[in-house]
Amino acid sequence: MTFSIIANNNNKTEFTVAICLAIPFIEKYSTFIYPNICAVTAQGKIDPSTAYTVRNLLIDSIPDSDILTYLEKNDLSLHRKQHSFLNFKYQKFTAYTGNELKFNRNDYSEIIGKTIIDEDFVISGNCLVSLKTLYRMKENFLSYSHLDLDLRILEALKAGNNTLGDYRCRQSASLYYYKKTNEFPHRIIDVDEHTHSVEELERIFNYATSNWQNVVNYCFYDMNFNRKFKNKNDFPKEVKISVDKSSKPINDRKLILNLQRILPFP
Repeated sequence: MTFSIIANNNNKTEFTVAICLAIPFIEKYSTFIYPNICAVTAQGKIDPSTAYTVRNLLIDSIPDSDILTYLEKNDLSLHRKQHSFLNFKYQKFTAYTGNELKFNRNDYSEIIGKTIIDEDFVISGNCLVSLKTLYRMKENFLSYSHLDLDLRILEALKAGNNTLGDYRCRQSASLYYYKKTNEFPHRIIDVDEHTHSVEELERIFNYATSNWQNVVNYCFYDMNFNRKFKNKNDFPKEVKISVDKSSKPINDRKLILNLQRILPFP
């Protein structure tokens, strides 16, 4: 459902995945990252097992083209799915769109899912008001080549959203940013439910990149966990509220993880 992009930076040391969907809370079941193996987006009929199958086949060194052949033979619902994936070993993008991935409405023509594959990215979409969504995403991603990769992919997602994207609605969105030297994400931002999910994703992104260091300074100022900011008024309101929820915020691992969730690493 809706539109997504997987992209590399020029020297292949970073990758980012961004997606916008019509159904709330579903973005976590549409983006799959397997460090050092692959990144997968699942759209249309969402089925996490397909991404897991792609992962296992890549581990077994099955070529990308043979993976699609395997899925066509063994997945009876593949005609209703749209999948894209990046094979980290060969830095190759692959995509598949089921031939029955079309939707009818009285006020819209039939729009069949489509993918655009380039050396550094793959863009996929279905249920779209117009295929301009995908082409505008491509244009924006290429035109912002001077920006960091996560900003470039955010600009691409915004371009898709500005063409109205999915004709039903745009209820959830996410952005995953990884550096390939690490198995953990450098940044994850999820918008589970919002009537303007991409705008909300951008708001959280901007807040995260400008305020995360304050959280680090607050929680990990020195080895004794002494607080740098004695006056909580010096702190952003959202962070102060999160810290106030616990009487021992510094030693509370759950709270620290929640703070990382609110303000991912820049």
